[in-house]
Amino acid sequence: MTVDLLESYCMAIGINPVDVLVGETRVPIIGILEVRSNILPVPAGSATSTRAPNIVPHPERLAAVRWEPRERFIEMTGHLLFFYADVKGVQAEAWGRRCIVRRIDGTQRVGWLSHKDGQSHVSDLAGEVEFNVQVEWASPILAVVAPQVLAD
Repeated sequence: MTVDLLESYCMAIGINPVDVLVGETRVPIIGILEVRSNILPVPAGSATSTRAPNIVPHPERLAAVRWEPRERFIEMTGHLLFFYADVKGVQAEAWGRRCIVRRIDGTQRVGWLSHKDGQSHVSDLAGEVEFNVQVEWASPILAVVAPQVLAD
């Protein structure tokens, strides 16, 4: 969602856009998103929690991944991707949406989840596809927020 769209949405329902973004709920940062769309552990000395935006119901259920793909999409470096961390399995709303995907081996990545011929596939922004993925769970990305918006 762009800032202009957020402002229009808030005006339509009669709330201040600042109230949507300001919140005191802290959520864990579970990893960093690297150039190949894999989620790696948070590096030592990095922040392990952030304020949650109030743009989704139940912000206390959220977790975040920090975007660090320095070789591409450099303007997105540091942005936070928010998702519900307490999902179980692959819910219907995950298919065809950009998700945090946990494979059966415990590794995680970001991508669009699809299902064809009885197999699950995950594609990323570069158009690469990981075929026949054994998915433990998938949670749609609910918001991508610039770090300065949530700065303490």
